[in-house]
Amino acid sequence: MPKFRVKGCFKDNAEDVEIILEANSYKDVEQIANKKGILISDVFAVEEIYQEQRNRNYQSENDASKSNVSRTAYVLTGILVGFLVGIYGIHNLIAGYQGKGVVQIILSIFCWIMLLIGLFLVAPLCLALPVWIALLVWTVIEVCTVTVDSQGRPFS
Repeated sequence: MPKFRVKGCFKDNAEDVEIILEANSYKDVEQIANKKGILISDVFAVEEIYQEQRNRNYQSENDASKSNVSRTAYVLTGILVGFLVGIYGIHNLIAGYQGKGVVQIILSIFCWIMLLIGLFLVAPLCLALPVWIALLVWTVIEVCTVTVDSQGRPFS
């Protein structure tokens, strides 16, 4: 026998009530509710309720499974900030990869310091150039291959 969720209130004291009744049809639900002294405001078939809940849960799970970071933002910050400014790692911080991002930023700052010292001495330039090339290659590889954020959710 199908189950129905009934919302309403008692006739004698107007107290709100929500119960589940077994009945063959909506008409039977009305008769049972009247016998129990309930004024009906809403009646739902329980299977319809479960289906609605399943649909809501499925939709919220799908929405939650997407990252807040877009793939475009990840790629553009990696390319623009890295190539134009010379500071690599911002794209990893945006995607939640704090460890990689901090290491790349520290190495970028190291390269800039070596570049400034290199204005007066040649040796620091020899050290900064390979590090900067490694950062450049690292960033290009990440921008081309990383498709999820640090929590494993695909970029939106």
